[in-house]
Amino acid sequence: MSRNDAVYNALLSRAGVLSDYREEALKGLAKSHKTDEVKELLAAAERSDQSEGAESGTVLNDLGHLLLHHAACDLEEHRPALEKLAASARQAYTRQIAYAGLMVSDNGVDKSWDAASKSEGSLRDLIDAVPAVPDSKLRSALYPKIKPLLNEKNDDLRRSAIKAITFIEGHEAETFAVLTRFVQEGRDREDTVRALRRIPRSKWPIDQVRPLLTALIDHVGHLSAGQRTEPAALDELQLGNALASVLPLKEAKEARDKLGELGVSVVLIRTVPHKMVYDRTKFYVEMGKPAVIILENADIMPHNLVITQPGAMSEVGMETERLAAQADAFNQKYQPKSSKILHATTLLQPGTTERLQFTAPKKPGEYPYICTFPGHWRLMYGTMHVVPKLADVPPSELQAPVESEPNARPFVRNWTIDDLAPFLDQLDHGRSYENGKKLFTAISCVQCHTVGKEGAKIGPDLNELPKKLAEKKFSRHDILREIIRPSEVINENFKTYQIETIKGELITGVIVSHDDKTIRVVTNPLEKPKEIAIKDIDEKRESKVSLMPEGLLTTLSKDEILDLLAYITTGGDPENPAFRK
Repeated sequence: MSRNDAVYNALLSRAGVLSDYREEALKGLAKSHKTDEVKELLAAAERSDQSEGAESGTVLNDLGHLLLHHAACDLEEHRPALEKLAASARQAYTRQIAYAGLMVSDNGVDKSWDAASKSEGSLRDLIDAVPAVPDSKLRSALYPKIKPLLNEKNDDLRRSAIKAITFIEGHEAETFAVLTRFVQEGRDREDTVRALRRIPRSKWPIDQVRPLLTALIDHVGHLSAGQRTEPAALDELQLGNALASVLPLKEAKEARDKLGELGVSVVLIRTVPHKMVYDRTKFYVEMGKPAVIILENADIMPHNLVITQPGAMSEVGMETERLAAQADAFNQKYQPKSSKILHATTLLQPGTTERLQFTAPKKPGEYPYICTFPGHWRLMYGTMHVVPKLADVPPSELQAPVESEPNARPFVRNWTIDDLAPFLDQLDHGRSYENGKKLFTAISCVQCHTVGKEGAKIGPDLNELPKKLAEKKFSRHDILREIIRPSEVINENFKTYQIETIKGELITGVIVSHDDKTIRVVTNPLEKPKEIAIKDIDEKRESKVSLMPEGLLTTLSKDEILDLLAYITTGGDPENPAFRK
């Protein structure tokens, strides 16, 4: 539709609108009203706060995400409006976002804490805002203020403090020890166990692991069989398995055996705040056995978890994008109707948790899982490994989440070819060689491709690109297409295959070498090739999906993409004219 104030307001008030369009609306309204984007954003948040229902909550989540990624100087002049929302907004989440915005605008926490401390309700709103604060230094400044509240007599304040303190980096060992004591004493057990699960495994003090594990096994052991299937018991079993994974092998096996006798296989997956990724990119379940996935949304955006058939991640992901364009996408919870989807959670709002109970597939293999909220699946994905016996999987693999890189790149945009094609003529000059080389590694191109003497040879050798471009066998537009839509045209030498073994295991990847007895398949560029005996292969078929993932550019700005393209199209030659001012 032609853009006007009514259309812009609709783009800001409806659920399921991608952030690119909301940003466009903010710019349009600011220009029309001769204001600025933050003022229009706060006005939109105030309007949504007055609405009812889940749709308004989703909109507020999106608006909060946009607000908190503005610089402190942008928010500072709007402090009175933030104070008003923090004090009088109808919905708790609106008040929390306002408090987070106040702390960002102040580049400190004292002023907001002093104001909120005048009321128990306001103080709880501020404490509940801790996960939304994007700056880890600001969260850290709240630690000495929140820690004393762990012993607060007011139940609501104490429970909010228990949750918030595990989002503060730098004090994990001390927090773990305090919360372990709470479990042993039976204080706020459910809240405390959930909080302990959020502390990164690498930060656990080993001297506290054994007493906590003993307390959990003892407590669950005294529950009835029916009680062990309740959410609180499943949380304790999951934490117990995670604790066992850091113990010596023999001790870990004994603990896992005890836990196995008490309940089903439980896996915790969390969303990482402000990063649009899961904290776990793989987990294992035993084929044909009951399993529970606990999805905890610690981010400030909605997320879900959808398990697909092997090799179907891109297909289901593309269907989510088509669904996002439909008018009733929100009512469908952004989950496409696909026969390739096996199991799925609902769409979780920030700070909520869901337990997905299911029976694992009877066929071993690698089953992808993704978030189908618009624009998320290209970054939020992982693999459920279905294996014949969990006992054959190393303990460290079973329960250890992949901890998020502290400086992981944030999501920028789902770039299309049409977005970038008009700027390809800017590759001839003014590009940054250093930035292009850095990005070649940062977004994992180096894991599969070679430029200069750096990289691997799982994918095509990019040193050949300058010659192909000169001979006009390839164009810059072709290169852009290969990166953004890698499955559209797949090089004959790098095609992906689905291999089914006589044991029923399904393996998808690129065959990198073979001889008369064995083939070696790369299923994940970050892992070692998998060897498969030819005599064990039941069927081998070509896949239409490239091993190269889509969405590689979603964390880059336009200029960063151009620097990267200049680096690979010149063969990494720092003397090329493309890198001259």
